[in-house]
Amino acid sequence: MNLWGRMGRWVLAIAGLIAFGCEDPSEIGAELNPNDDNFITLFKEFTLPTSVVWSDSVTTDFPPELLVGAYDDPNFGKTEAISYTQLGGLELGGNFQLPISPDAILDSSKLFLRLKFFVGDNFTQPQKLFIHTLMDTLFANISYKSTRRTPISKDPVAELEFNATAGSDTLLILKINEEFGQELLTLASVDQILIPASDPLSQNNEIPGLAFVPGKDNNYILAIDDNIPASRTEITPGEFSVLRVYYHLESNAPDFAQHFDFSFGNTAVQHMNVVNDRSSSVLSEISEPFTEYVPNNGLRYVQPISGIHTKVDMSEVWDFVDSVDGFVVNNAEFEITEVQDIGVDDFISTLANISLLFTGDNNKVVANGGLLFDANSNINLTVLSDGSY
Repeated sequence: MNLWGRMGRWVLAIAGLIAFGCEDPSEIGAELNPNDDNFITLFKEFTLPTSVVWSDSVTTDFPPELLVGAYDDPNFGKTEAISYTQLGGLELGGNFQLPISPDAILDSSKLFLRLKFFVGDNFTQPQKLFIHTLMDTLFANISYKSTRRTPISKDPVAELEFNATAGSDTLLILKINEEFGQELLTLASVDQILIPASDPLSQNNEIPGLAFVPGKDNNYILAIDDNIPASRTEITPGEFSVLRVYYHLESNAPDFAQHFDFSFGNTAVQHMNVVNDRSSSVLSEISEPFTEYVPNNGLRYVQPISGIHTKVDMSEVWDFVDSVDGFVVNNAEFEITEVQDIGVDDFISTLANISLLFTGDNNKVVANGGLLFDANSNINLTVLSDGSY
C-alpha cells in the first residue's frame, strides 16, 4: 500500500460499530430461500469499546518505499527513520548487464533518487541526506524489526543538502565519492556482479549495501520510490532510482562515456529503523508496549510506522454469537464514525487502508505478524491498522 496511509496522521474519534444481519430478505444468500417460513431476517448492532496499543517493534523488511528523515508533530511526537538496502547489478528485461572491462576508467558515479512523497510541517527548511555503506550483510531469511540498526560506515560516501516542494515530482541526485565509485567500478568488472540483489547467492558477493540517513535537523520524511518495472529494457537517469557508474575505456576518448547501473529496489532485502519520542506529545502517557491506553480526549490514534494502533474489543460480538443457535450471518459491516483531521495542513490527512488483525489476550498480533502466541488463549480482540505487520 502507499505509505501515505502508513504515515497517516488522522486521529480516529471512534464509536466502533459492528453490525451484521440482513436488511433485505431477498439478499439472505444463495443457500437460503427468502420465501421459506423457516427463516427470519434480523439485524444486530454493537458499540464496541476501543483503546490505543503500542507495539514496540514493527516488522519493516521489504517495505513498499524506503523512508528516511524526521518529523515532529503534537500528536505522535518526533519520529525518525533510517533505511537500509542491498545493492546489486541492475537486471533489465530479464537480462543481466555484461561485466565491463577491467581496464575501464572511472569518470563519475551518481545516485538518482526518485521521491514518491514526503511528509512534514515546514518544507522551506533545508534538509540533509547522507548515504553510508553497510558494514554488515542483510539476509532474506531474517525478519527485521523497526528497533534494529544495521552497522554503517563512519563516513558517508555521498551527501546532499536540498529543499523539496510539497506535492512535486522531486528527483534527488547525489554524487558518490571517488573511492566508493572506484570500488563499484571494480565490482562491475567481475562475473559475480551478474547476480542481482534479489538472488539469495548475492548475499555472498562483495557489493556493499547502502544506508539512507537523515540530517539531525531534518523536519520531514522522504519516501524513496525504488521500484523498476521488470519489463523495462532500458532506463533513463532520473526516471527511476538507480546508482549509475560512468566510465570510459582507455582505447576510447573520454567523451565516449559508458555506464553500469546498480539497483536497490524490487526484491532486494531492505529494512528500516524507526525511533519515536512521544514524551512531549498527546500520547506521552504511552510507555509500556502491548498495554491498553484510553486517551483523555476520547480519540483513538493510528500511526503504524511507530507501532501505534487502535484496538477494538470484540468480546460482545463473540458472546452474542455463542448465545444464539441456528443462525447464519449474511452480511457484516464495521463502521468507524467521525474520523477527524488533526488540523495541520502540511501533515497527511488520510489513511489509505485499514485492516483488522486478530490478537491474543497479550495484545500481540496472532496472524501475519511472526509473533508467538499461546494457542489456547482467547482470540477475541482485533488490532486496527494498515496491516504493517
